Amino acid sequence: MLSGALVLWCSCSNSVQQVIALSSANEQPDQIGDSVLLSYIDTAGLRVVMSARYMRVYAMHTTQPRTELDSGIHVIFYTLQGKPQAELFARKAIRYNSEKRSKATGQVVLRNQQGEQLETEVLSWDEQSGKLYTDAPVKITRQDEVLFGNGLTGNSDFSKYEMLNITGRVKLNL
Repeated sequence: MLSGALVLWCSCSNSVQQVIALSSANEQPDQIGDSVLLSYIDTAGLRVVMSARYMRVYAMHTTQPRTELDSGIHVIFYTLQGKPQAELFARKAIRYNSEKRSKATGQVVLRNQQGEQLETEVLSWDEQSGKLYTDAPVKITRQDEVLFGNGLTGNSDFSKYEMLNITGRVKLNL
């Protein structure tokens, strides 16, 4: 009898982290979308058009409100004049609503107006500062060269950027 009570007492002890992890694993989305097309418009006009195969929105009953997009995403960013200025492709993306931060993952490709192309596995965007960043390996293809490195920071339209650690450079003969 005493050993049964002791086992019961030991089996009921859960840390706060275990309880939070268990409740997070059981979260259900508040909204679900299939073959989604979203347009973001502000007072200046069209800013972003985004398409995704699947979308899940976790807004209530969660410790971290977010929007998850997966199975392929495509985003077009527009200038104030309504012209495309950058285009992004990725397998997945998450927007952390309260933090106003987004992260694209899985074969991320970003192209700017100058024709430069960034390739990486992870790319984050801070909406408040308008900055892109990653610590992951990156490849940038320009008209006349290809750069390889680890880490990058830049502005949101990828017109200005800095590679944090260049590991290689290949000149292209055109």
